[in-house]
Amino acid sequence: MEALRPFNGDIRNIGVCPEASEQSGDWGSVNKTWGPNNNPSSYLYNAFGSYGFNGWLYNRDVTNPRLRGGEVWGLGPASNYIDLPTPEASRVPAFIDSAWVDVWPLHTDNVTEFRTAGHGYVFPEMPRCCLKRHAGRFVNASFVDGHAETIRLPELWQLKWSNGFVATIKQIPGF
Repeated sequence: MEALRPFNGDIRNIGVCPEASEQSGDWGSVNKTWGPNNNPSSYLYNAFGSYGFNGWLYNRDVTNPRLRGGEVWGLGPASNYIDLPTPEASRVPAFIDSAWVDVWPLHTDNVTEFRTAGHGYVFPEMPRCCLKRHAGRFVNASFVDGHAETIRLPELWQLKWSNGFVATIKQIPGF
């Protein structure tokens, strides 16, 4: 989010959903932002938001240029990462309502409730953005082609998150 500041002014003014404006200081939730962390050595120092970046879009990692962004943490394989431009840009989410700064969903992720703040890094990843934030049924997303839309939670499994993501039908109780 901070990398976008030169192009969007103060990203904190647009990086927070009005439905999740209360700060958590760590992991976010339906009603709270992720961050900020008050530790100056933290990458979340003074940074917060309520949208997350599709981690499958990360380019090379700054600490190890041979790896894509999430491969440093075992998130791969490299063939799953999407190179831009992509012909399916209208189906590839870039930013989405999220309880963390980024997300690497897999088509095998189960439908579960988001684990609330303070639980640290957990699998599956889809619960980071499968939030009952808007009317308890929707999230907002912007896509690589520049458009934005409201998405019903079961439809998150119909998007093209990565090259390895297989669109699936998920049943969520109450939908």
